[in-house]
Amino acid sequence: MATLAEIEELLGVLAFVFTDNDEPSRAKFRWAFASLEGKQTLPDRVIILHGTSDYPAIDEINLRAIDTLAETFGLRVGFSDHSRWDSHSGLGR
Repeated sequence: MATLAEIEELLGVLAFVFTDNDEPSRAKFRWAFASLEGKQTLPDRVIILHGTSDYPAIDEINLRAIDTLAETFGLRVGFSDHSRWDSHSGLGR
C-alpha cells in the first residue's frame, strides 16, 4: 500500500503530464498537482483504486481507506481485489 505522500507524488506526475510539456522535475510535479489546472484535469482522467494483493482477499479489508483517499485527493476512488467481479457492486466513491 502506498502512503498518502506517495500517492500525492504520483498525482503530481500525472498532473504534470496532463498539463505541461516542459522538462520534468519534482518541483514541477508538485506545482502541477497544486495548480488549478491540475486540480481541474485530474478528476476527469484519474480514478484511485484501493486494493489488496492478498489472494484470496482477506475478510477484514480497511474499506474506510476509500473515504480517506476520496476526501484527501478529491478524486473518485474504487476498490480492487481478487473477488468475483460482481461481489462488490456499490463499493467506491
